[in-house]
Amino acid sequence: MKPVRVVALSLAILVTITAAQAQQNPALTGEPLIGALPEVNPFETEADIQQGAALFQTHCSYCHGVRGEGGRGADLTAGEYRMGGSDRELFKTIRIGVPGSEMPAVRVSDDEI
Repeated sequence: MKPVRVVALSLAILVTITAAQAQQNPALTGEPLIGALPEVNPFETEADIQQGAALFQTHCSYCHGVRGEGGRGADLTAGEYRMGGSDRELFKTIRIGVPGSEMPAVRVSDDEI
C-alpha cells in the first residue's frame, strides 16, 4: 500500500472510532451530564479494584505516573485536587477533564470511570 493510502486509511479509522466514542460519551459531544451521579463510588470489590488499576495504567499512568505519583500530570497521591476530591467530583473531572490544563476528558464508559 502506498504511504498516502495508509495515512488516509488510518485517519478514516481514527475518525470513525472518535465518532463512535463521542456517541457514548456526553463530554465529547458537548452535552451536559445526564442523570444523578452517585456520591460514593459503587465499585468496591477486589475485581473492581483490579479492573480500575488496569484502566489507570492504560489511560492515566502516562501523565500521572505508574503509582499516581505525578510527572507530566498532577500527583494523585497528595490528596489535593483542583476540581475536588469526592468520588462525585473525581468522576466529573475524569469525564469532562480540567479546563485550561492538559487533562482531557477521558474516553471511557461511565462504569469504567
